[in-house]
Amino acid sequence: DLKNTAAAHKVLTMGDNMDVDTGVAAAIAEQEKTIKCHPLALIAITDHQTRVVTGGSALPPGAPVVGLLFGHQDGLTVSILDAIEMEHSFAAGETAVEFGGGTEEKQAQHKAGLTTKIELHRKVFPTHEVVGWYKVTSTTGGDGDDDDGPTEQDLRTNNGKMKALNESPLFLLMNAGTNRP
Repeated sequence: DLKNTAAAHKVLTMGDNMDVDTGVAAAIAEQEKTIKCHPLALIAITDHQTRVVTGGSALPPGAPVVGLLFGHQDGLTVSILDAIEMEHSFAAGETAVEFGGGTEEKQAQHKAGLTTKIELHRKVFPTHEVVGWYKVTSTTGGDGDDDDGPTEQDLRTNNGKMKALNESPLFLLMNAGTNRP
């Protein structure tokens, strides 16, 4: 474990003036997570957005464009290889924000549908796992406040239900620009 190695290095260097290889600490400090996104994932996301905006989706125009990101992680490199859409409507509860509708029955249906989509994807691509989720926004006005970044709701979703699918989920927020009817 790299964190434990860094902590041990710190303890050893502060201790009895032991000789410690400082290269380990330098290597740890230089490591950063790398995220790679395959064009297929971007095409799937933009296709989802286009179908919702133009009415070619079962979702009504203006519905939230949200889905799952699939890929794999190798060390500190996360590869996003594909994306699938999911139904998304918020039901704000006292402590959490839920996916898929307001009633418990709608929640159960949504969870079952989502589980089925994940299982089917994994049958075709057994090395893929859910690495996170995406949301597409559109600039709607000139004030610049609409799409500055993740909302509180996005953060609650990422730190709530998405943690059940991945312990450290990525969140991809894409701005599609101005929607034109």
